[in-house]
Amino acid sequence: MALSNVLSMRGGVVTKPSDKQGFDRAGEADHRIANNLALVASFIRLQAARAAEKAAGYSAHEVNMLLTGMAYRIDAVGELHKVLSTEPQEAAADLGEHLEKMCSAMRPLISLNGPVELACEPSPDCVIPAEDIVPIALIVSEMVTNAVKYAHPAGVAGRIDIGCHRDRDRIIIEVTDNGVGLPEDFDIIEGGGLGFKMVRALAAQLEAIPIFDSDTLGLRFLLLLQKRD
Repeated sequence: MALSNVLSMRGGVVTKPSDKQGFDRAGEADHRIANNLALVASFIRLQAARAAEKAAGYSAHEVNMLLTGMAYRIDAVGELHKVLSTEPQEAAADLGEHLEKMCSAMRPLISLNGPVELACEPSPDCVIPAEDIVPIALIVSEMVTNAVKYAHPAGVAGRIDIGCHRDRDRIIIEVTDNGVGLPEDFDIIEGGGLGFKMVRALAAQLEAIPIFDSDTLGLRFLLLLQKRD
């Protein structure tokens, strides 16, 4: 009997092998999406706890930024859902395509916070495992949120650039702004709030190297994504 005609049972339903592959793929997608939603939920809880400790409360602008940051993170998980629900379990993903989609989604939200231009110019050769899409998207969204909040405290027009390119066996993701940069005494190893801590934790999950290159002309963030076996 041909293998394609062999039937199996799953949950009391008779399925063909192709159906079973679809179930496996859906199960893998559900597992990864659940993990990333749990991560986002944990981060929101931490922010809620910190907000409760702020006696002076939050301004309308600060509330807008908090909610915008949450929207970025949820969008990132939604993007993973699209990838994992349509591609094989071990599929590779075009990071540049996903960064461009992120930028398109973020521009309307960023424009609410002042005259900030968001540019995205990824190289076409940034192919990564599909499972890395969400951690990278969360890292990029955190760095964009940081730039929107702190790069131009005087409210002048600014620019944020997002890109990626391949350098031999590694992918380099870059987020830069033309703002005031980080404080001179900023601790690049442990400094920053919840957002920067999340960036470092996600970079460790990816076995990637985060680099914060700051001066008076702005902040240049690099994520060096090594090829993994």
